Amino acid sequence: MHLELEDKNFAGVMEGHQNEFKTTKSQEELVEESLANPYGSPSLEELCAGKKDIVIISSDHTRPVPSRVTMPILLHHIHSAAPEARVRILVATGMHRPSTHEAGCEFVKSLAGVEPVECEIAITTNGGYPLDQNIYQAVKGMCSAEATLPEGGVIIDVAGCADGHGGEGFYHNIADNDPAEFERACIDRPKDETLPDQWTSQIFARILAHHPVIMVTDLCDHQMIKDMHMTPVNTLDEALKLAFEMKGADAKVAVIPDGLGVVVAQH
Repeated sequence: MHLELEDKNFAGVMEGHQNEFKTTKSQEELVEESLANPYGSPSLEELCAGKKDIVIISSDHTRPVPSRVTMPILLHHIHSAAPEARVRILVATGMHRPSTHEAGCEFVKSLAGVEPVECEIAITTNGGYPLDQNIYQAVKGMCSAEATLPEGGVIIDVAGCADGHGGEGFYHNIADNDPAEFERACIDRPKDETLPDQWTSQIFARILAHHPVIMVTDLCDHQMIKDMHMTPVNTLDEALKLAFEMKGADAKVAVIPDGLGVVVAQH
């Protein structure tokens, strides 16, 4: 993707430091080391000892997880502790829980943490396919832009979304409702009445309620994007033209090459 901005409009680039991290160990050695030093938990062997049924939950193809490296090692450790156990692998599409390991969080923060940039327009991406395969996934990249923008700042999201919206429940949560009203309804809804796909729907509704979103794609149905309260365009140049019309010719623009690769500090 090529982008040209005048100096008067350029506010800064927000990038993590993941590419600067170097290790002398192989992937296999890192996995073995992690299994040998669990955070706040018995070892995998201790957990598996004596068990008859074991389920491994694995990320699906939307996550860049090196399962070809981790899975054989996990199976080896499991079978060494529970040789008679029946082991099943569940490929999950979204079973998230908050992280509780402070050391791990600090490590990620050291690589992905960035300071917010003052701007009126933020350009973000999901880092390319498969992470931008649908609008449901693309919301995650929008969150980084949201975190650096003031109220009413424009989000330009460059995401192919070749697979469409990402789920009927998610689509109707957004398309059939006013974003601000839907966000409020989600906040007020009892936790035992949570809607399917509510987490991403609620985050997306919050973004749409406070920011115009311009979606750059030539792979996704533009009418569907309009139905979901966004403005679709085919090129980044078109998106910038619209954004400058909204915020003025002197508006400052922040660029986030990989919206999933940064954690924007909140002060």
